Amino acid sequence: MNTRTVNEAIIEVLKAAGAPLTIKEIVQKISQSKLFTFNTPNPEAIIRNQLRRHSENIDLKVSSTIKHFVLQKDGRYSLK
Repeated sequence: MNTRTVNEAIIEVLKAAGAPLTIKEIVQKISQSKLFTFNTPNPEAIIRNQLRRHSENIDLKVSSTIKHFVLQKDGRYSLK
């Protein structure tokens, strides 16, 4: 059973890293630390969607008004 949301797991990983990470790195760290259990063969798609919806410099129709992340120029994500 998950004790945190996907966004909470991403935030925890980025805080611990102290540096921007790629989507693949975020997924690996979430899985290694057992912060969230993905019920899909493609967890990177879940992380990508959440990051894009909650990043302050990405404007999508499905974007959230709550922004936690920033997409860096090199394609990595950091905390806002």
